[in-house]
Amino acid sequence: RVQSLNQTLSRSNYQTADLQQKLGSIQNASQSSESERHVAQEKLEQAQ
Repeated sequence: RVQSLNQTLSRSNYQTADLQQKLGSIQNASQSSESERHVAQEKLEQAQ
C-alpha cells in the first residue's frame, strides 16, 4: 500500500514538473512576443 502511494506521488510529481516546464516555455514565448511587439511599436512610431 505504501509502495502504491509512493508510485502515485512520484507520478504526480513527474506530471507537475512536466507542466511547470511547459508553463515556462509558454511564458518565454509570451515574453519574447511582447518584446517583439514593443520593437515593432517603436519602429511604427519612428516611421510616422
